[in-house]
Amino acid sequence: MRNRKQSPVEEKLKQAVTEGCLAELRALPAEAELAGRYSFSQGFLERMERLIKRHRRSESVRKAVRGIGKTAAGLIIVTALLFGMLVAVSPSIRAAVASFITEWYSDHLAVYFRSNPEAEDRYIWRPQYLPKGYAEREEKRAGHIANVFYQDKAGNELVFTYIPRTGSFTVGADNEGKTQKDIKINGNKAILLETVTKDERSSILWETEEAGFEISGVLNTNELIKMAESVKCFNK
Repeated sequence: MRNRKQSPVEEKLKQAVTEGCLAELRALPAEAELAGRYSFSQGFLERMERLIKRHRRSESVRKAVRGIGKTAAGLIIVTALLFGMLVAVSPSIRAAVASFITEWYSDHLAVYFRSNPEAEDRYIWRPQYLPKGYAEREEKRAGHIANVFYQDKAGNELVFTYIPRTGSFTVGADNEGKTQKDIKINGNKAILLETVTKDERSSILWETEEAGFEISGVLNTNELIKMAESVKCFNK
């Protein structure tokens, strides 16, 4: 059976709930502040660490998250707060959990990056490898977000984005007509969104301890991966 098409009112309500959740998550105290306010028993921390490692071996968590309905919006906020407290006070749990979470929607992918208290906004980042014919055209900044544009003589464009992990942030990526694949970039978790349509953009999103990144363009995915693997940082 095909899903019923949502009405404009339902679409607006869905958007409002999503934006409200994100606003609440952004308003949560920093991890260092949570660690100073709250503590958990060693037994509880060890039990949580075991549970997290157990679930990482299966796909059950991913399937459960995809099945969450609108009525769970409030629970997501509460869970995020408690989970942030756990991650803040326990280095072993922090190491066991991926620091970004993905949510797949009908027309885009939302990637939520967790902040790293040790990250610093004192670097510029650039790929050291560029596909043949491409050169840097310009860099545009919006707050901490940097977008670097590359172009070849035919006018084809690549975009490299980086955001320091000095705070939590969300990145949205178009996923229409694309397949998703989990890969590694220099040992770091990454997402490859590969287009199934000619002349459409593919993209890679990944992170390091210092920043979150995205490279997108109408380009062979092997070339995009090669660019991503060549990214280096320099002092400002």
